[in-house]
Amino acid sequence: MNKKYSYLIKRLFYYIYGEKFFKRLNYKWKEYPSRTEIIQKIINYKKFKFYLEIGCDKDENFSKILIDNKTGVDPVSGGTHRMTSDNFFLENTKKFDLIYIDGLHHYKQASKDIKNSIKVLNNNGIIV
Repeated sequence: MNKKYSYLIKRLFYYIYGEKFFKRLNYKWKEYPSRTEIIQKIINYKKFKFYLEIGCDKDENFSKILIDNKTGVDPVSGGTHRMTSDNFFLENTKKFDLIYIDGLHHYKQASKDIKNSIKVLNNNGIIV
């Protein structure tokens, strides 16, 4: 099997089984920036001050982000708000410069999170 198809199959497994499975594969992680590095570079470059993360899961990413004001939402573990993203958006009055959506990985919920995020995104803000 050539490298292109091998990589595509690995990406398919990642899509089906999630990031934790994909990390166990023979993948050259050091060649590419992590999600944390990408988010941090955007924050630094744009000089953002307000960060929202939906789906913090044990703060694997959230704890590494360096920014003046950060908010994390997760119903189980991590972040600063122990609730669903739907409930958070109902109560929230803040605006954010960068919103990272990594919550419930279902189409319907991801669509709701994107629509709700657009409403609380500052001008020139970014949704990842």
